[in-house]
Amino acid sequence: MKILAVIQCIAEDVHSSNPDNYCISPLKKADYIDNIVLAVPKLGNFSIFNRLAKKWQVDVFYGSNYNVAERIYNASKKYSPDLVIRVLLRRFYIDLDLVKTMISKIKEGYDYVNLDNNVYNEVAADVSTFKALVLAVKLLKKLPNNYQANTFRFNPWRFMECSNKFKITTLEYKKKWSRTRINKVQQKIRKLFENEEDAAQPVDQNEPVNRYRFISKFIKKRNIVLDIACGRGGVLKYYPILQKRCMA
Repeated sequence: MKILAVIQCIAEDVHSSNPDNYCISPLKKADYIDNIVLAVPKLGNFSIFNRLAKKWQVDVFYGSNYNVAERIYNASKKYSPDLVIRVLLRRFYIDLDLVKTMISKIKEGYDYVNLDNNVYNEVAADVSTFKALVLAVKLLKKLPNNYQANTFRFNPWRFMECSNKFKITTLEYKKKWSRTRINKVQQKIRKLFENEEDAAQPVDQNEPVNRYRFISKFIKKRNIVLDIACGRGGVLKYYPILQKRCMA
């Protein structure tokens, strides 16, 4: 069975060239992975991955920004893999034992493996058959250009879960990390990312609502929006300025 690891990343994910600070090193050590490719949108300083791919001795593919389904598919197809593992670049802490268990589950005849609520998804990967990915891309092309369909294009694995066209299973994984391992990962995360802001979507006095730009195109008049905070409160910092502009 041929297994491909597709690393989803953008230029703003890069803070050094050391592969140990990313999922690169652990994935290259995994003896069950045949090929590794970076799947990158043409945003910002994307060309840095030409140099990094050579240094890390992996392939690189440049594709769609918001249509992640097509980007992952187009990055994968030349390898003709049986399974595709999608990993985010910064997950240097990826649990390879968990991923290997997910692969074993796929081999039982499933298209995609979901994780139960006891597993922290950040330490895992999205594991699916390549055939399932091909079918997802095909079905997504038939959907309208609206918010719901575009969320599925951004996350085709969620689409697999919601569609009756795929055979899905939920993995119950009981293995726990030691407190020493958890502390080590937490310390490294703090060292690498503690003071970081999202350079791709800056929030400042001149552009306090930059992160809402994409979603705004899907909001119609009289729609009600539930905004659940998941950042550092950058918009709230400039809320008085924003409020004055809206009132004006």
